[in-house]
Amino acid sequence: MKLRKILDVRRRGLRAIVAQIILLSLVLGMFHTSALAALPHIFNDGFEGGDLSNWTTVNGLVVQQDEVYAGEYAVRGTSTTGTPAYAYKSLSATYTELYYRLWFKVISQGETNQVVIQRFRTASNTAIMAVFVGQNGTLNLRNEFTNANVASTTSVPQGVWHQLQTRLVVNGASSQSEVWLNGVHSDALSITQDLGTTSVGTMQMGESSALRIFDIAMDRVAVDTEFIDPADPPEIETPPTSADVNITVDGDEMLGSPFTLQPGESTRQS
Repeated sequence: MKLRKILDVRRRGLRAIVAQIILLSLVLGMFHTSALAALPHIFNDGFEGGDLSNWTTVNGLVVQQDEVYAGEYAVRGTSTTGTPAYAYKSLSATYTELYYRLWFKVISQGETNQVVIQRFRTASNTAIMAVFVGQNGTLNLRNEFTNANVASTTSVPQGVWHQLQTRLVVNGASSQSEVWLNGVHSDALSITQDLGTTSVGTMQMGESSALRIFDIAMDRVAVDTEFIDPADPPEIETPPTSADVNITVDGDEMLGSPFTLQPGESTRQS
């Protein structure tokens, strides 16, 4: 009888260990997606930290929750008196080829002015090329090296989110630009042009020129040397705040009640 009690205690102890192992595997699985979502490209920012601390220079932009594409936060730039609203990101290296992706929404725009969404700059902050919404509501390019605009008939409706991805290759007179709006390739803006020979070292988000009236929101910025899939980095999903797990071994529920797990905490019996 005494031996049976000893074996029963040991069996229960073994079950508890097995339960902890199973629970740990569930925990790792539960947070696996969130961990992958944090893996960066050359640069990416979904503003879920609630600030613009990842950017080198910020002027006029604010992180807010009223106009958001995904997650809880996005950036907004509002100019009612012609003040700039932009941010610069100085990259850790320079590149002759880059893809720049973000989501943006034109909430409102002055009838007689354009508004820049993306701009590529050199490491010394000289402008190379910009993508902007013209006063007629179409998507256009600005070649800053030759001071020439490239127009398209692609409409950018106000009040809805758009995905904009731009590829830039710096190669003198053989430089190239490619643009996708909402996943659709723009032939008019995908051309060979002279963009100089100085590599890209700084990314601009928003409008840095004065005397323009606009209200724009931007979210899910990513920069890389390869085409950026719309779901990469993944859309922000609210991570689970707890998990109640009933674990059964050999037909018996372990510890008699569920475990409760809070992120950042160890397992405990509820």
